[in-house]
Amino acid sequence: MQDLLPISESQNSVRFIRERGYGIVSSVFSPAELSLALSELSSTGLKRSRAGARHVLSLASVSEIARRGELLAIARAVVGPDAIPFRATFFDKSPNSNWLVAWHQDTALPLAFRSLTPGWGRWSSKAGLSTRTPPLRHCSKCLCFAFTSIVRPR
Repeated sequence: MQDLLPISESQNSVRFIRERGYGIVSSVFSPAELSLALSELSSTGLKRSRAGARHVLSLASVSEIARRGELLAIARAVVGPDAIPFRATFFDKSPNSNWLVAWHQDTALPLAFRSLTPGWGRWSSKAGLSTRTPPLRHCSKCLCFAFTSIVRPR
């Protein structure tokens, strides 16, 4: 497999992410890898809406991408050594299916069981999962990776 994220770019990206709260790392995945994930998404039984699909971390190709060493190294450098993937959502944004979403941060986390932990927000349910908003100190330990593929008209 090719070196997808040179050390110097990774270090610069991590520094930038820490300082600014976001970063853009280009050409991390090959078109073949993304094509495999899109193919699996198209053939799966996951419930989809016009916007896309939730819970795509359950797909083998998406799980493999999420657990790649390059991504985990960035996540662990930014939020700490215990960083793990916990959610993946597919947004189907293309020239034929696009919409404006104002900048926001989803803060409710999916939790395996309910507990009475002080400081957390109220319980809610999203797509069949119990979620709860953690205290701000926990939100600062979440990192979102967004994968974008630019489709150029032929």
